[in-house]
Amino acid sequence: MKKNLQQIASIPLFHLNFRELLKKFLSLSAAVVAGFIFQPLAYGQADILSNLTPDQLAQFNQLPPAQRQALISQLQIGNSSGFEAPVSQPQTVSPRGGVNQGAFQQGQMQSGQLNQNFMPFADNFMLDSSESSKMQAEESDRDRIKRKAQQLLDLGINLDELDRFGELRQMGITFELSTPEERALELEEQEDLLRLQQSFSSSPISGGMANSNFANTPMTNIPRGATIEDQIEDNQEIRPFGYNLFAGVPSTYAPATDIPVSSDYIVGPGDTIVIQLYGQRNDRYELAVSREGLVQFPEVGPLNVSGLSFENVRELIQNTVETSLIGQEVSVSMGTLRSIQIFVLGESYRPGLYTVSSLATMTNALFNSGGVSDLGSLRNIQLFRNGEVVTQMDLYDLLLNGDTSNDVRLQPNDVIFINTVGQTVQISGEIRRPNIFEIEGGETIQQLLELAGGLMPTAYPLLAHIERINALGQRVILDINLSEDSNLQTPLQDGDSLYIEPVLDEIRTGVELLGHLERPGNFEWRDGIRISDTLRFEDLKADPDLDYALVIREILPSRNIEVYQLNLADALNEPGSSSDLSLQPRDRLLIFGEDTLESRLDRRLLLHPIIQKLKNQSSSGTQRRVVTILGEVDSPGEYPLVENMTTQDLILAGGDSIESADLGQAELNVSQNRPEVGMVIQNLQLDLTNQLDLNSALGPRDVLTVRRLPNWSEVETITLTGEIRRPGAYVIARDETLSDVIARAGGLTEYADPKAAIFLREELRRNEQLLLDDFNDRLRRDLLNQSLARPGGQIQQTQVNMEVMDALLADIESAVPTGRLVIDLPAILGGNLTQDPILRDGDSLAIPRTRQEIGVVGEVQLPTSHLFTAGNDVFDYINRSGGFTRNADEENIFIIKSNGAVVPYASNRNLFSFNDESLQLESGDSIVVPYYADLDNPLVTWTNISTVLFNLATTILAIESVGN
Repeated sequence: MKKNLQQIASIPLFHLNFRELLKKFLSLSAAVVAGFIFQPLAYGQADILSNLTPDQLAQFNQLPPAQRQALISQLQIGNSSGFEAPVSQPQTVSPRGGVNQGAFQQGQMQSGQLNQNFMPFADNFMLDSSESSKMQAEESDRDRIKRKAQQLLDLGINLDELDRFGELRQMGITFELSTPEERALELEEQEDLLRLQQSFSSSPISGGMANSNFANTPMTNIPRGATIEDQIEDNQEIRPFGYNLFAGVPSTYAPATDIPVSSDYIVGPGDTIVIQLYGQRNDRYELAVSREGLVQFPEVGPLNVSGLSFENVRELIQNTVETSLIGQEVSVSMGTLRSIQIFVLGESYRPGLYTVSSLATMTNALFNSGGVSDLGSLRNIQLFRNGEVVTQMDLYDLLLNGDTSNDVRLQPNDVIFINTVGQTVQISGEIRRPNIFEIEGGETIQQLLELAGGLMPTAYPLLAHIERINALGQRVILDINLSEDSNLQTPLQDGDSLYIEPVLDEIRTGVELLGHLERPGNFEWRDGIRISDTLRFEDLKADPDLDYALVIREILPSRNIEVYQLNLADALNEPGSSSDLSLQPRDRLLIFGEDTLESRLDRRLLLHPIIQKLKNQSSSGTQRRVVTILGEVDSPGEYPLVENMTTQDLILAGGDSIESADLGQAELNVSQNRPEVGMVIQNLQLDLTNQLDLNSALGPRDVLTVRRLPNWSEVETITLTGEIRRPGAYVIARDETLSDVIARAGGLTEYADPKAAIFLREELRRNEQLLLDDFNDRLRRDLLNQSLARPGGQIQQTQVNMEVMDALLADIESAVPTGRLVIDLPAILGGNLTQDPILRDGDSLAIPRTRQEIGVVGEVQLPTSHLFTAGNDVFDYINRSGGFTRNADEENIFIIKSNGAVVPYASNRNLFSFNDESLQLESGDSIVVPYYADLDNPLVTWTNISTVLFNLATTILAIESVGN
């Protein structure tokens, strides 16, 4: 059964012929015990769980982990992991004591701290041109336009005004966009799901968050002014200095054998001396040093080497060979060295007894033992020999200066003792080596800066902060100027945190060029520089707007802005003219494009922060210096009000009027603030073909509306296919009807079947898609609600065969809405004006050939088609197909008429039904016998859904037959 269903489900819905298609639906429906379906596709956990009532959610939380996972898996609403066990931490390779990045990110998500919450609209009212250029280079044209459109939609800007030709819809973008309200709802649902997952993973059964690395990782103190992203970054980087030198557990406890032997090495029992004789004869001896310190040299005798250095042993053997073995030369080297046992104690990562080479030093032993623990000191490591301190090693000397003078060689039974870490201070910000450093006490800021590698070039030494805990246990901030030598000698205290501020990111003495440019960015400012000095025509992208550009200037010390409008063509063609403005430091020049969708989106994105800044800097005494242009211009919207701005200037700002504009009937709404009555709006009619009206002065908050020409519309078409004498696309007038166009096309051919005409409309297609989506939503929620409706927290056994439902729902997902409008074409052609639809853009009409068959599908013994016979009724054709099956619903038979109408048959039958024309069969009709489904629950029945799917299927097949 399962294999057969999988094979059926793998067949595309509309690649079957009509008979096979209906057999597929009805054979699947016969396997449904309850006859109801559920939508398990394409929905996240937040969508489904957000619709639970508090009682149902409580029941869901009380379920055992296995049942929770089973329910989530059964409903197929996403990944069920995390509902049955604690969230697993990713295994990453990271230094001991550091923050596990994967754990940190997962902890952020579990705690509901979504990054989207911390990305508000920037206060800086300009885009970062370098980042914008890099982003554009990595995006396709469609993705780039989609991103910009989504940004504008998030800002609440109407895209329909900018997309008057429907280019977004043509690229399939509009339907993928979400409004700010929808995004907020999605974010809220995600947070609900995260809280739900957190409650599951914290249950006693699942073990909670006890094993979470993030839960046990303290956040370091972050200096003021740092963002959330800075906190995440700093938390990963600001770590105790030097501990990553000993990353991980020691891989082996075997003594090292590859350490070179120095000439001052003291030979002792257990060592091996390798002697190579050459000359009269060649012999090689490996002589072990005995416990008495002797080596047995063949033909020479024992030699006492105990307590001698390796260099002295070499001289002894060479002298002995020269005097005892005439004609022989000798080469002496060390073989296998003896091993010694030492102790590594204190705050060691793995304290204990270790066997090391006799050449091993303190650092060798530390590496063999795994290094220093997080609580150990790197600056106070002592070597005890015979109960006395031989030396004290400071690893900072090794790490920072490469000094190994205190790294002495070990002897048997030596004890390396690692003390607990002493005083610590933290340094962060614009420093080369931000870390937590251990100090010995009394160090100054100058010494801490040396430990940290010095300041970065981007550091601002005039302003640094020390966060300190005073004698009262209070955390205080001390501001300090590091450019003064006296301040560098300030002593540090245990627990201090020094933060060095960065220089400002903004360039104070340059000018910035933004917008429709090949190379936007910051450029040098010089005294007396003008626009023509910084910009050439070659620097502009294709199709620039040469009539409109803006200079944005900051006014100190308020940092308010002033806006200057200019004609870019005049500025570049006539250097030194009034349009070629002199620039000041920090000026921003905005260049726009014209006459493309992306240019209109860019214009709004560039202008929006400026408009917001102008609105924010207005006060009770000054109105916002913003004007608006609406209607038939290239880029309607809000624009800055510049000095002496006229109506013509505003039209140029909006990209100029478009072809549909009625320039003789424009309207200007002037806002006036009168003390006696308040705000008054005056409506003025303008003729934009009149130069006097074009020179009308504008004031704050004025709105100019350019009206559309009467009866203007874009070219609208309808497509005629099939049995039409002259098929093809026809341009239609706004009040033209279907019969008018058919007459223009020469009428129908003699083979046409007008009663089976297929009339399609885009608006209806969208409505059908909403209907299918509504089926999915309702079924998904109804099934989950029923599953959680049982008392005691037990999952209800659903009355649905889920394998069958998966196949059926795959068909629903693949169903293609057609937007068919049922029409009576014979009546239309007969002159019935009430049945004649007024056409709309994108309509289509398909006329099939005359059909001679009647289809019988569903719960009959042999679903097939029969030749139409006049006078036969529904049951005659059902009997020809072998009669009903035992699963047939004889009370809900319906007929799909050739024109697409669905007529219930059995429920309308009575003694007088033979006179009902709608129940009279005609060639091309289909008889559907549905599966019997009689259950007492609120789910939408299979009959309702099968009616929709069968109707869509018949329409698609009819359209395909017209194409053939």
